[in-house]
Amino acid sequence: MNTRDRLERILEHTGTTYNSFSKAIGLKRSQNLYDIRDGKVKNFSKGLTSDMVKQYPDLNVTWLISGEGEMLNTKTHSNTEAEPNIPTDYMEQIDKYLKGVNDQEIEITPVFNLHITSDKVSKLSAGKNMPDVLLLNGPFKACDLVIRHTDPAMNLFFKKNCYIGIKRISKESYTKRIIPGKAYVIVMEDYVIERFLHPGPNGTLILKSSNPDLAPDFDIPFDEIVELWLIKACVPIFDVEPV
Repeated sequence: MNTRDRLERILEHTGTTYNSFSKAIGLKRSQNLYDIRDGKVKNFSKGLTSDMVKQYPDLNVTWLISGEGEMLNTKTHSNTEAEPNIPTDYMEQIDKYLKGVNDQEIEITPVFNLHITSDKVSKLSAGKNMPDVLLLNGPFKACDLVIRHTDPAMNLFFKKNCYIGIKRISKESYTKRIIPGKAYVIVMEDYVIERFLHPGPNGTLILKSSNPDLAPDFDIPFDEIVELWLIKACVPIFDVEPV
């Protein structure tokens, strides 16, 4: 894994963008990070590594410098590799509960009773937010996490305030895994929207809403997308039995 890939993983883990991360670690200019992204700088400098670890002490210095080992120090990363969408401090409770369950296949999906409008969705899965509900199997079994439907431009397709189950699409897979006509949550630098995606000309995507009068079609280049999540399921409301 090269330095650019490591930086992308750090941004995903911290739920930040290039600009917000540079501010968080005290950089005067975010250009240092963009140079790494663009391949102009091949390694983290000692000063940059020190700044990152100072602000995020769970980061593994050896991994930052060489890419060897795990991204997070053992103490803070314990038991989260298999379920990256569940906050670390909640894993013990999950493990205790599952210890009496039969050998059936169990998939845990965290549910956040939130409307995401201007932040990274992955911030929810970075261990900084406690889910409101944990679902065992059920309609959202194949999803990474569940949030509330937000975008009024899609209210003719999704019921208002319903829950949507979403699955992350990696940047490397944008051109291969986007299914024309499917609904996605698209995270941009300053806003989050839900739209149907269609391939456009010259490496762009055409974004279509369910209500063109409210939100006309428009296109964006792939490289302006910060995060992309496929909407795999929608449930208007569901009952939760506490355990």
